[in-house]
Amino acid sequence: MPEKLAPELKQITVKYDHLVLDPNNPRFITRHEDKVADEDLLGQDTSGKTSAKMAKERYKIAELANSIKQNGWLPVDYIFVRKLEDQKDRYVVLEGNRRVTAIREIMKDDKVDPILKNRLKSIDVMEVLEAGSPAELQRKISYLLGVRHHGSLKKWTPFAQAHNIIDRYLEYSGQRQETFEWDKDHAKKVAATLSIPIDEVEKRLKVYRVMNQVGNRPEVKKIKGGMKDRYYSVCAEPVLSPRKQLGKYIEQDPKTFLLKEEAVARINNLCHFNEPDRKGASVGNPQEWRYLEKILADDDQNKRRDMLHKVEVEKRPPSEVWAVRAKELAHYTWERWLLEVNSILKTVTLDELTNTTGALPTVKQLLALITDLDGRDIYKEAVDVKGN
Repeated sequence: MPEKLAPELKQITVKYDHLVLDPNNPRFITRHEDKVADEDLLGQDTSGKTSAKMAKERYKIAELANSIKQNGWLPVDYIFVRKLEDQKDRYVVLEGNRRVTAIREIMKDDKVDPILKNRLKSIDVMEVLEAGSPAELQRKISYLLGVRHHGSLKKWTPFAQAHNIIDRYLEYSGQRQETFEWDKDHAKKVAATLSIPIDEVEKRLKVYRVMNQVGNRPEVKKIKGGMKDRYYSVCAEPVLSPRKQLGKYIEQDPKTFLLKEEAVARINNLCHFNEPDRKGASVGNPQEWRYLEKILADDDQNKRRDMLHKVEVEKRPPSEVWAVRAKELAHYTWERWLLEVNSILKTVTLDELTNTTGALPTVKQLLALITDLDGRDIYKEAVDVKGN
């Protein structure tokens, strides 16, 4: 019989200042070794470290607080918590950290209506009750958050989803980050647990493994913030791309999902994960990888080498470098000239060419094409070569 993963829940009322923000929220933890132990959760919250993370612009705390001020407190979706061990009436926020942060901001605002403040002093939350060992409880919490955020109810960011998936995969497989190997059977269990397609499990794991690998490089790790969740897309493009040349350039092991050492150096060189906010990166957005594929696929070895130097060494965007090359390739060649002549001549029959009236429009088109070619360097060069 399959394990029952849905946790037992109980509605309780808790003072807002007894709710502890969770620094291990998948929204902003990027490495397993950064996980904060239970006994340190309160200290992290009290010192303001977790609050500072939640205050970042992308979490839109100010907007949420303004909405509550204007519309009142509307608990349309529960805040989920678990009791913090050895702490009287303190609860870790598993789901709802944004709302709790917004409430804290409101309670500090002297201009807020006292009636609203009084309403927010204590709020109804849903407690996830103890269920056996800590490991069993964690599995049930992961299941609860996973089905909420991988489904359509409340979407996590792709990175947060990937973080949740890797946790489930390692748990089911009995592996660690250091011993990770892709196994479809383990992935099927994760997919069934979270009600998501197995190919999504594979894609998320591929990108997460690369982000974790690059993020743990000494030159990246030392930078404040290091690898960040918002870099998911720029890491995903070369890893998940069906483009053949890009797959060779940024090569990933099919079993461990780790990049080859040369590929790690390349992706960091192009994306500047070792620089604050990736300043000066030639690959500034995911679309740039597509232009790099065009560069890598160029048949002219000398041109390809020159373009790669511009991207890798001079740090010019691949789109800018390729634009110059694309203009060169748009010039006429004799092959293209013959194709155009052929398309013109196909409009008349051999019979019509003997008829002055019928042949006149065709001849005019050919003369116009030759006049156009005469003004182009490639036509002059071809005539010179033929004359010699």
